[in-house]
Amino acid sequence: IPGTAWWAIVTSTTVGYGDDYPTTALGMIVALLLMVFSMVILALPVGVMGETFSKEWARFQREKHQKAHAWEKAMAVITRGIKDLDPVNIAPLVLVEVWHDHPIITRSQNGGPAASTFLGQHKLH
Repeated sequence: IPGTAWWAIVTSTTVGYGDDYPTTALGMIVALLLMVFSMVILALPVGVMGETFSKEWARFQREKHQKAHAWEKAMAVITRGIKDLDPVNIAPLVLVEVWHDHPIITRSQNGGPAASTFLGQHKLH
């Protein structure tokens, strides 16, 4: 049974047999304790990282859902606003200006847009 226990723990910890191994009972007990201790030490951070990952994933999914909900809400407000627009009431607000750009004339003195000729405007009724 001790040989089987030795084989099981060495195999499960993937230490392998190697060229050097303990030959006395005390050496095997110390080696077994160290192998099991190392498995515990390695298992703790993995559990913590897994729990942290799960929490972050849940937070990411929650934020994603909240953003999607906010987007749908904004789109509903915009759609409702567009449906409420009355073209008859909006028409006086539309002003069309017609400009003709001169390719030779440079920018104005105040640094504004390229000089153009104003050809006229029209309000839609």
